Amino acid sequence: RDHAAARAGLFMKLSAFEDLAQLSRARQDADAAKLQTIRAEEAKIRAQLVALAAHHRAGMALPVDEKLSQQRLGADMLWQVWVGRRRRELQIQLARCLAQKGAARRALQKSFGKRSALQTAQV
Repeated sequence: RDHAAARAGLFMKLSAFEDLAQLSRARQDADAAKLQTIRAEEAKIRAQLVALAAHHRAGMALPVDEKLSQQRLGADMLWQVWVGRRRRELQIQLARCLAQKGAARRALQKSFGKRSALQTAQV
């Protein structure tokens, strides 16, 4: 009787341990997916900044007669103001994204550490 009870208790402990290991894998996978999503958003924002800089350079490289006509209309100032605002908005978005990325990396490191500890304990 005592042997059977001990074996049943060991089975329950192993089952709970396996459940915990499965949960730690799921948590690590979720943390990795979140980090990947944030990295994609970071890449998108960086690409928008590069495109904005390219458009700005293209606008600056216009022929002199086009620049003069834009200056007469005031469009050149409006364009410069818009570019500056848009760049600032994108940089703020990028800063927020990088902060989220740092938090997501820490969460992934923590979940990886927990999973590794469980795997070590399981062996």
